[in-house]
Amino acid sequence: MDVKLYPAPLAGLVAAPPSKSRWHRELICQAAAGRFPPVSPNAPEDIRATAAGLRVLYGGGEEVPCGASGSTLRFLLPLAMTLGREVTFTGTPRLLERVMPGLWGVTPCPGGLRVTGRLTGGVYHLPGGDTSQLISGMLMALPLCREDSRLEAPGPVSRPYVDLTVWVLERYGVVLHRAQGGWRIPGGQRFAPLPIGLVGGGLLAGAGGAGARHHGNGSAAGLLAGGPQGVDAMPGASPTGIPPGEPGPAAAAGLAGGIAA
Repeated sequence: MDVKLYPAPLAGLVAAPPSKSRWHRELICQAAAGRFPPVSPNAPEDIRATAAGLRVLYGGGEEVPCGASGSTLRFLLPLAMTLGREVTFTGTPRLLERVMPGLWGVTPCPGGLRVTGRLTGGVYHLPGGDTSQLISGMLMALPLCREDSRLEAPGPVSRPYVDLTVWVLERYGVVLHRAQGGWRIPGGQRFAPLPIGLVGGGLLAGAGGAGARHHGNGSAAGLLAGGPQGVDAMPGASPTGIPPGEPGPAAAAGLAGGIAA
């Protein structure tokens, strides 16, 4: 069979893949604001793990099953400690054997990691070369502490993903202050709820009105149950999901405290 292609305007439905990196962070910030949007069984496995873990931390339960998701483990461990939830994080042997730097108040146990201490405001030092995910987890958890904090992360850091974390936090009204080698984080902050929308079939808070409306197959993607039928496209694109030209780190002040065992 011969097929001839001629120059012509393109038209049709497009299901753009969502940014999973941003999706994790939006789910965590939504939960901190008291919202738990449904996530479809068709969503990626690591996204479903994070959504299920948030329901355990805020709704009750003893185990946070991470599967093979390093994002779920490193994002939610600091949050569990801040909330004072003595839960056990489980996962694949490969996930649990990886080095977890700076985890004060977490004790290895058969089949997982048990939270045994509470994260309070203080000065925390995480080598930036170890994992940007744990740095992001601390940035999302420390604003919920009563006390102010300082997070120091010297050395090489995967800046695009840490900048994404800061950008998403700012959208929820969280204030951070970029300092030399880290951040100063005021305590006692509240996360402002944002409207929930779909971008490329994935959860993005505040998507409505964020950019031009394009025809897309967000519903068919089936990643977020109960979402709108279209796709609200952010202007431009980037590997992390931050629209080009948006600011990265934020501004404010703070310091103090420690870990309560």
